[in-house]
Amino acid sequence: MAFLLEYKVNVINFFRSLSLVLATLIVVGCASQSPNQTGYEDVSNAAIEYHQQQVQLIRNWQVQGRIAFFDDVNQDRSAANLTWQSTLVTPTSSVFRLYHPLQGTLARLTVQQDMSTLELEDESYTAENVDYLLSYYLNLPLPYTLVQNAMTSLIPNSSDIQAVKYYEDGTPWSYTYRNSDVYQEWFVEFNHYRAYPLLVDNEEQWVQLPTSIELTGAGTRIKLQIQRWDITSE
Repeated sequence: MAFLLEYKVNVINFFRSLSLVLATLIVVGCASQSPNQTGYEDVSNAAIEYHQQQVQLIRNWQVQGRIAFFDDVNQDRSAANLTWQSTLVTPTSSVFRLYHPLQGTLARLTVQQDMSTLELEDESYTAENVDYLLSYYLNLPLPYTLVQNAMTSLIPNSSDIQAVKYYEDGTPWSYTYRNSDVYQEWFVEFNHYRAYPLLVDNEEQWVQLPTSIELTGAGTRIKLQIQRWDITSE
């Protein structure tokens, strides 16, 4: 996962040279619901628990889509295609790749249990802590696990997750991530969902997964459009 904001000058110019300027984001695919202005406060616990239990059955997932970065402070923006593959069983691993159809791979982030690697152009950086790579090399204080959990709309049992709102069917609509220890605050919003098949014990279940996610914090907005989901329970 390479979240590109306030990049080193050569990397920013590299992205600009690709002319990936985002004019507007077009929602792709059929969404099961659209955003509500206030969210639903009176959602049954059974609906919420059912959705979270379904999401927790996912052991491997892979997505294809688009990602856009908005620097609201400097009025800058860029966009690229993405693939992200994540294995949630031990040993856990994850590979996030940004690419352009003509230019090829722009950046790649590989996360394993004991080491993470960030590849940018001809440079490669490693660290035990993936958040350090994002913060030090990209100037982006974005918790990696926050985005990884948000991809499947998983709400972890953590005091850092606050003010959670839901749609009527129990899927998350929005929440605030607030970590006072490192002075981080991000607002996460799920704008659209779509049902995808998940085979569990030879029985097919349909899981609502996000197709449009927006994260806002530190003068940054990150928009994710998921065009394809592949999920397994094994």
